[in-house]
Amino acid sequence: MIVLRPLTLFEVMYLAISAAGFLGVIITLIVLHRQTTISHRGLKESLLIPLKTQQLEFDKMFFSSPNMRKYFYAGATIPDRSSEEFAKASAMAEYLLDHIAAVIPQTTVDNVPLLSTIWREYIKDSFKNSPILCEILTTHQRWYPAEILHLMNEALAEVART
Repeated sequence: MIVLRPLTLFEVMYLAISAAGFLGVIITLIVLHRQTTISHRGLKESLLIPLKTQQLEFDKMFFSSPNMRKYFYAGATIPDRSSEEFAKASAMAEYLLDHIAAVIPQTTVDNVPLLSTIWREYIKDSFKNSPILCEILTTHQRWYPAEILHLMNEALAEVART
């Protein structure tokens, strides 16, 4: 048979302290989870900084060689494959393709693939407006992820439909 008796003052205080300690642990875990989430978001954002820097580096190339813009933004072609201009544009195209290859596996801080954002349109527009970019990718497609070739074909199909 179980006998119920009132708790002593010591037992009441022990229960109150234990409950407060348990509540403290719960609050600590909630705060720790929040801090970890914020830190993780900051870390994910910092992982995108090199991509942004690389994009700015590509853009800076046009300050030193503004005549190259037409090969990447205006659809101009270079007829003389042995020219220094073709060599420079080819090197710039490889740089841009390397940059695109770095973008493909990345996600935003919300875990959304970068290719589902404006990056996809930027990449497709790059292929639409740059025959040299398409040529270098076609020539060296084994150097790059298959997704880049898919994006180029998608962009060129859109051009063909218009």
